[in-house]
Parts: sequence; C-alpha cells; structure tokens
Amino acid sequence: MDSVTVKAVIGTDRQLTIALPDDMPTGPVEVTVTPLPATTPLPHTGGTLTREQARAIMAAAGILSTVRYSPPEAQPLSEEEREEFGRLAANSPDTLQIIDEGRGPR
Repeated sequence: MDSVTVKAVIGTDRQLTIALPDDMPTGPVEVTVTPLPATTPLPHTGGTLTREQARAIMAAAGILSTVRYSPPEAQPLSEEEREEFGRLAANSPDTLQIIDEGRGPR
C-alpha cells in the first residue's frame, strides 16, 4: 500500500490522534510530523458566518477534522437508555447532597 497523508491539528496538550483507512495494514510504521505554515486568517465581511462557510474555510486551510469518534455501527441511545444514565443508583445521596458535599466545608 502507498503511504497515507493525514492532516490533523495538534492541541495545546500536544496529543495527536490519527484515524487511518480500513485498508491500512497493521504493523510497524514510520510517522513524520511536519508543521504547516501559518495561514493568514480570512477577513470577516460582517454578518453571520454559517456552519457551511466555516467548514469550507477550515477545509481550505487543511484544519477541518473529518474523524468519526464512534464506530460506524453505533446507534443513538433510546429515550429510556438516556433516562437510565440520568438516574442515581439506589441508596445514593440526592443531587442536592452531592452538590453540598462538593462545595466543601463552610
């Protein structure tokens, strides 16, 4: 397979996550990070910048992430599942007690 070039953004934490194509073979690789030259920000002409315009600007600058953070087969939670995550476990302190304890001694 040929080499793959992936554009990404390194955050302030200096961490980088790279999503590779499914046909990329596993095994040893060599990774080279080359900083791109700073781009000149485009002047804002006033008015509201739409999501599509912002995505186009970021794509042109090579800084638009298209990484998927969930597997393709992932399904949204049902309303019942969402409510389940919001419930406190049996014998848990109520929300007001948790908040009060989080504030510490007075």
